[in-house]
Amino acid sequence: MPRHRVRFIPHSPKAFDGEAVIIKGQWSCSPQQITDIDQGVVEAHELANAALTALGKSNVARTPAYFSWFGPESGGPSASNLVEKHYRPVIDSLKAPSVETAFRFSPEPMFPPNTVTDKSLVFGCSGNNGPCADGQMVAGVQSATATEAAVFGTTLLLLCETFFDKTRPTNQGRVKQWQTESAIGDMSKGFVLVHETQHMLIATGAGERADDLKNPFFGFLDDRCEDCYSATCCSRLSAAEKVKNAQNYAIFALVGILFTGNLVRTVGPWGDEVSCQSPPG
Repeated sequence: MPRHRVRFIPHSPKAFDGEAVIIKGQWSCSPQQITDIDQGVVEAHELANAALTALGKSNVARTPAYFSWFGPESGGPSASNLVEKHYRPVIDSLKAPSVETAFRFSPEPMFPPNTVTDKSLVFGCSGNNGPCADGQMVAGVQSATATEAAVFGTTLLLLCETFFDKTRPTNQGRVKQWQTESAIGDMSKGFVLVHETQHMLIATGAGERADDLKNPFFGFLDDRCEDCYSATCCSRLSAAEKVKNAQNYAIFALVGILFTGNLVRTVGPWGDEVSCQSPPG
C-alpha cells in the first residue's frame, strides 16, 4: 500500500495527529528500514499487550514481577496508572508511519510545510552519523518536556544503524534468553520502541514522561552501564525512581510475555548482560 503524503487522524487524547517518516534529506530512511520500523511497531504492540494483560490481574501489585520493576506495592504506581499512562499509549500513540516527509538542518532545521505538526511523531534514520556515530546508540527521542518545547518542533524518534542490525533478536528471542539467564541482552526492536515511547510527552502525558536515570550502582555493584538499563540496576531503584526510568517499563513488558499466565519469580540473581545502547530521551 503506498504511503500518503498527509494523514492526520487523532487516535486518542494522548495520540499523535500523524506519524511520518523522513525519506529525503538528513536522517532519511530507506524502504527496507521503513519495513523494519513497521515490524518494530508490531513487536512493541505485542509487548505492550502482554503488559496490559499482566496488569489486568487482580493481584498484580503483589507479584514478584511488579515488585521488581515498580514496587514495593506501598510506594509504587497503581496498575491503572501504568495501563493508562504508559502501556496503552504504546498501542494508541506508536503507529507505523504513513506520512512521507523530508528534513534539513540548514539554514535552520526544517520539515516541508503540511507534512508534520508539533503533535506529530516523526521517524528518522541516522545511520552511523550524528548522534549515532559512536556505535553505542540504538535509538533516541527528541521530545518536548514539561518545561521545554521540542527542539525540532515535533517529536522525533531517531533510529541508529544498530536498530536495523539483522542479528537483532525478536521478542521471542529475548524471552528465551530471559528464561535461561534473566538477562536482557541485545534488545528487540519492540523492546527499544516501548522504552523510547516512555520519553514522549504527547504519548505519556504531563508528569508521566520517563527518563534514563543514572545508574547509582555504577562502579561498585553494576559496571555494565552508566545509565540504568541493566536488570540489576532497574530492580534496585526505589519505587519513586522505577516509575521515572524508561527501561523499567520495557523490562516489565518483556516479562509480561513470559509470565502472562503466572507472574512468578523475576527477582535476581541476575545474569545480566545488557547492551548499553539506548541514549537519553
